[in-house]
Amino acid sequence: MTQKIAVVTGASAGVGMAAAAMLLIKGWRVFGVGRNPDRCAHAAATLSELGQFTMLQADLSDLTQVARVADSIAAQVPHINALLNNA
Repeated sequence: MTQKIAVVTGASAGVGMAAAAMLLIKGWRVFGVGRNPDRCAHAAATLSELGQFTMLQADLSDLTQVARVADSIAAQVPHINALLNNA
């Protein structure tokens, strides 16, 4: 069975972090995106304990940063199965 891959925006706190945690518990590989560096670091430390989690920092109102995040994810995986737009 191929591992499913999700991208969760707003994964550094609240509902986004909870959604990322649930996907990780179910065996998904999750890329989280957050804006605040301190919250991103906390989310990375916490969620990495649950499974294969990668936290990316970006302000999604800046299209240059959106492109950087998209390129980073595309370089690591061939596809995504789910995009949770929580930010």
